[in-house]
Amino acid sequence: MISVLRGTVSSTPFTRQPVSHINNLSTQNATAAEQQSAVTEWINRSMVHIRHMVEERVQSGHATETNTQSLLNANAWVIALMSRFKVQ
Repeated sequence: MISVLRGTVSSTPFTRQPVSHINNLSTQNATAAEQQSAVTEWINRSMVHIRHMVEERVQSGHATETNTQSLLNANAWVIALMSRFKVQ
């Protein structure tokens, strides 16, 4: 009688429906994990790109600072040179 019950239970929609539901949930979880992995990789690439951009801006800032100092030095030299002349 037990084997008859097992055969009857496994073939009913009441057991197939939960198994199908579990399979669907597993598929959804796998899809979500793949999407999360793709988004994580995209975020990583974006962060690397941003880091490179920041490094370029820092180098550009150093170059600007150096050029500004050179202009200040040239300006001081011109002022010193012009102070030797008298304007009437």
